Amino acid sequence: AFIQLKERLAKEGLFDESVKKPLPMLPNCIGIVTSSTGAAIHDILKILKRRFVNVEVLICPVRVQGEGAAREIAAAVRDFNLYKKVDVIIVGRGGGSLEDLWPFNEEIVARAIYESRIPVVSAVGHEVDYTIADFVADLRAPTPSAAAELVVKNKAELAAEVDNLSRRLEYSMRHILGEFRSRVEGLSRAVKDPSMLLGYLVQRVDDLYERLNRSFLTGMMQRRERLASMTNHLRLTNPEVELERCRERLLRLSARLDTAMRGILDQNRETVAVTIARFQALSPLATLARGYAIARKLPDGVVVRESSQIDAGDRLDLTFHRGSAVCIVESARD
Repeated sequence: AFIQLKERLAKEGLFDESVKKPLPMLPNCIGIVTSSTGAAIHDILKILKRRFVNVEVLICPVRVQGEGAAREIAAAVRDFNLYKKVDVIIVGRGGGSLEDLWPFNEEIVARAIYESRIPVVSAVGHEVDYTIADFVADLRAPTPSAAAELVVKNKAELAAEVDNLSRRLEYSMRHILGEFRSRVEGLSRAVKDPSMLLGYLVQRVDDLYERLNRSFLTGMMQRRERLASMTNHLRLTNPEVELERCRERLLRLSARLDTAMRGILDQNRETVAVTIARFQALSPLATLARGYAIARKLPDGVVVRESSQIDAGDRLDLTFHRGSAVCIVESARD
């Protein structure tokens, strides 16, 4: 079952390196999905506290073996994605038999890890243990303790790196200023009256230092403005903002459509009324209403327009304004 599931998920691309997400350099909040009573959680918390005590940790306690464990693990991963405050998730437990680790071989867990928008580190069992969750996760840690070391850097190492960069910056600044001072001193010795030239060069050093500071501040301001512009752009391209714009546009177009439709209907009503009046004026019913009748010769129904079309004894169908009648011709007159 393990091999069949592994092969099927591999064909679907759940193990591809191209879909794996990088871990954040320094997460603010770490989500942990494991048992609240196992040794794994204590190992992880001990390592995190030792390496970076400031990091926030959220624990979603689940069963890590037995019936129903896989559903709880998958649900915890999805809950962390809904919470949206976690930067990285550690999913794991301590060592055990194949049966003990089996929940991490379940398809429901694999798909929850694959669908997670938050990077997931798998830390199941010991270094020799491999589960389906290890292949799907963005990063596999050989043990829960190793997972804690992978997701967060050592605070002391980071502080040392910052101190080192600060010293290098200070050294570079001193070196640049020292070169300027050496140059000033050399020029001052080359002239007979160095006081004016020395004053000029000292002033130039101050100007350059001031320009360096301004350049640094300008660069910082430009980066802040760019960040603000990008933030505003992200806000403007928010789907909710675009949806609200489309909704407003739809309302405007709907109002214009209603107005246009009312105008067309009013115009059509006027046209229909004029046409009806014309039809009524030309309708034979209007003529019949004045006392006239239409005579049709039976049985063929030909309309009689003159007396020469009929003879005595012919049957006529007379249509009046209201109703009709059948009569027999007694005589025809010209």
